[in-house]
Amino acid sequence: MLQISTNEIFKILSLINNWKLIKKQSNIHKERKPLIFRKIQKKNNEALVHEKGFLINAKNKKN
Repeated sequence: MLQISTNEIFKILSLINNWKLIKKQSNIHKERKPLIFRKIQKKNNEALVHEKGFLINAKNKKN
């Protein structure tokens, strides 16, 4: 049977927690790709559309 002191257990646990923290922080700092938008204009309407086809903003320009 393997014998491990409580001190060693705490060392291991703190290493695991540090690793989890570092991993979480590295996920936050991943580069964000710039979004590409297209403006679509037809008669009195204007729409801002993401490159993948999501509608971002739509305006009706009637006065």
